[in-house]
Amino acid sequence: MNPSFADFIANELVPEIDKTYKTRSHPDARAIMGTSLGGINSAYVGMMHPEVFHHLAIHSPAFGYCPAIFEMYRDSVRKPLTIFMSTGVINDTEFSARMMREILNEKGYPLKYVEVNQGHSWGNWKGLIDDALIYFWGK
Repeated sequence: MNPSFADFIANELVPEIDKTYKTRSHPDARAIMGTSLGGINSAYVGMMHPEVFHHLAIHSPAFGYCPAIFEMYRDSVRKPLTIFMSTGVINDTEFSARMMREILNEKGYPLKYVEVNQGHSWGNWKGLIDDALIYFWGK
């Protein structure tokens, strides 16, 4: 949850990607996805820059490393975000993911929440990438 890093992604990295590749630059055409610490990063960048990303894929989010993310979502006005969040239930981040799920539901965010019988591993996350993309943009 570093504001300078979030600004770098939104104001430097994304414009460079748009300049280099044929992209759709509208926030409805963009998602940011992360696992573990990358999951909390996705949640943070989306909250800080909804003008760039409207879709957040958050896998096994390490919210416990920076619990201020809960207050950030709880205390802010709802942003134009659609969220896919997943966690495993074998020594993964299920407790903090469930806490965030409740906050997102209370705020009325469009949310698909998935729990899988996996741990904190690539075996968990790789099987859900398609689900997130289909949730955001259909088949």
